[in-house]
Amino acid sequence: MKKLQLISKILLILFILSASSLVYLYKDIINQESIKNFIEASGFYGPLIFMLIYSIAPVIMFPNIVLTVIGGILFGPFFGSLYVLISCTIGSTLAFLAGRYIARDWVEANASGKILEIKSGIDKHGWKFVAVTRLLPFCPFTILNFVYGLSKISALSYAITSFIFMSPLVIFYVYLGHKTIALLHNESL
Repeated sequence: MKKLQLISKILLILFILSASSLVYLYKDIINQESIKNFIEASGFYGPLIFMLIYSIAPVIMFPNIVLTVIGGILFGPFFGSLYVLISCTIGSTLAFLAGRYIARDWVEANASGKILEIKSGIDKHGWKFVAVTRLLPFCPFTILNFVYGLSKISALSYAITSFIFMSPLVIFYVYLGHKTIALLHNESL
């Protein structure tokens, strides 16, 4: 079991370092429009590329809402929601695992009083606390993913709860992105 944890940590570190290096190398050309153009030009592989980019976003603290709206623009309300939910859950879980196994000391050192209160709430109420925070649109998801990793909640409970309770906001923002394009093309809502 310890060997599996070590291998998992090493793979997660390599994944995060690779993703961070790519973002750093291409920081001047990575923006909302360039991501959209790249995915549209990718044809069949577009959804997979989108999901890979989205899965990396929470780990490098890229704002999820941008990619969520782009998901609606590119893939429509149904497939956009599906792709975003799957990749957002993967990315959130990767950030959770990074907070638990890789960046634990850094997260604890930089955690303020409110963050520690959140950790305490998760330890006390488990998945229910995660569920409530996932339903609130003003919660800072990217930061909280790492903080959730400090808690006692299992990775599986965290991932399942996140998937289920992120769904309403994801569907809303994907639909908003989809309808924004409709408005720009003078279609009816």
